[in-house]
Amino acid sequence: MAAIYGAVVLIMGVVGNEPELVLLGLAMMLLGNLHKLGRFLVKMQKRTIDVKT
Repeated sequence: MAAIYGAVVLIMGVVGNEPELVLLGLAMMLLGNLHKLGRFLVKMQKRTIDVKT
């Protein structure tokens, strides 16, 4: 969800020519994608542990 909000803020910053909003949007998108990646890696790690036992 943070990545979607980040994209909206990024578009608002580009349209309004506001560099602060552009940076905020990029940061929100990065954090949202890192959160998704972290959840995916935790799920994969749990699956590998289940397979080994």
